[in-house]
Amino acid sequence: MKPHLRSFLLSSGLLSLLHSLWITFLLPRVSSTFSFTHLQLTNIGIWLLTFLIFSYICRAAEKKASGFVPAFMATSAGKLFGYLIVMLVYCFTHKPYAVTYAMVFLVFYFTYTGLEIFSLVRHFDELKKSQHS
Repeated sequence: MKPHLRSFLLSSGLLSLLHSLWITFLLPRVSSTFSFTHLQLTNIGIWLLTFLIFSYICRAAEKKASGFVPAFMATSAGKLFGYLIVMLVYCFTHKPYAVTYAMVFLVFYFTYTGLEIFSLVRHFDELKKSQHS
């Protein structure tokens, strides 16, 4: 496994673990009737999807430098619409928990997307430095 993929897998895995601890210990104080299994599965799903998207974008950019922008835009749009569909389906099927689930889902989305963008910037900075050396 390439170093940037390993680094992203470890950092996103740590973030997933922190989310899991947050769900397990902090959220029950806020909402005692909510099913936390759904949130744990959502956390794992978003974590895996973020890693797959990150590796796809890196691979597309390594093949062709101009391939980064279309790959990033397509995966971002697809991810956003896919997540919107998941949130809407969950909110319609579990109405009493819709607000809690949507808020936690958005926390997952923004933190994983922020980590993805931060890691992509760091990866491309390292590529630039290695090309100039």
